[in-house]
Amino acid sequence: MKYGKSVLVWKGVLNCFGGDISHTIDFLKMMGVEMVILKIGDAAGNHSSSYPNMLMAVSMFKKAGIRVAIWHYVYGGAYKTTLGVTKYDWHSPEQEAAFAVYWIGLLDPEIYVIDAEYQYTLGFDSVQRILRPSSRAGRFMAGLKDVKCKVALSSYRYPKLHQDFPFETFLNSGRGCDLHMPQVYWGDYSDAGSLELERSIVQLKPYKNIPFLPIGRAYIGDGHSNRATLASQILNFGREAIAQDTEGISFWVLDQIIKYDPGNWQTAISAIPIKSGASDPVEPTPELTLSELNKKVNDLEAKLLAHIG
Repeated sequence: MKYGKSVLVWKGVLNCFGGDISHTIDFLKMMGVEMVILKIGDAAGNHSSSYPNMLMAVSMFKKAGIRVAIWHYVYGGAYKTTLGVTKYDWHSPEQEAAFAVYWIGLLDPEIYVIDAEYQYTLGFDSVQRILRPSSRAGRFMAGLKDVKCKVALSSYRYPKLHQDFPFETFLNSGRGCDLHMPQVYWGDYSDAGSLELERSIVQLKPYKNIPFLPIGRAYIGDGHSNRATLASQILNFGREAIAQDTEGISFWVLDQIIKYDPGNWQTAISAIPIKSGASDPVEPTPELTLSELNKKVNDLEAKLLAHIG
């Protein structure tokens, strides 16, 4: 498996050892996690990134031999107000893409993960074609045309239940996607974890036959409240990923693994016999001087401003 085990991070400072990255690295290594997936922001803003100094955080993870990917929650300009009214005046798809390109250039991740969810179903029946999800997704993907790292789509696990979501456009338009990363968040029953993954793969493959790096449940909520049963379901998920020969597995979310159950879940993830292949070793990251870092940041910020004004 190319990527081994990975985990997403949401709020690193608030939920992951107070932002102590050295402690976080030790915790990841105890679980056999080889790659961390850090949030860069929402839409075209980085106010919700995993760490306030993402460049420093990424450098520390890489220096410790932890591979780094990034995830980005996108809206395509659309959202619902508290009154349930759909609006299209948030950051545009082009601005979101420019934001992504900036952070990819700055952080040099192995994978850029597009987290697109219900906002990309809004406007499905709009009379204005430009507001429809497929149009907005196409505009976003066009902005990623020069991205060199792997690009993954992380969204609903069952396309048949979400036919208003533009899977086809995200996966195939512009530079397209290189990986499926479905959010396989199961309910609480005996075979949970394995059946959902198998069904997800069957439904997503017809859209594009590319490798899978599925995201499993390591959190409580959204229909699952039993911390005790989750550990065995994590093992089910791992076994099915091995049977399906995926490129690895990932989990949402490190914040809850640390906060709620650093015993059973951690032990279950550790027990999954998945490791990355030897074809993609983590190279030591060269040290940059402060002036070199500042120049890199300034150059990339200038490019970002040129795109989003």
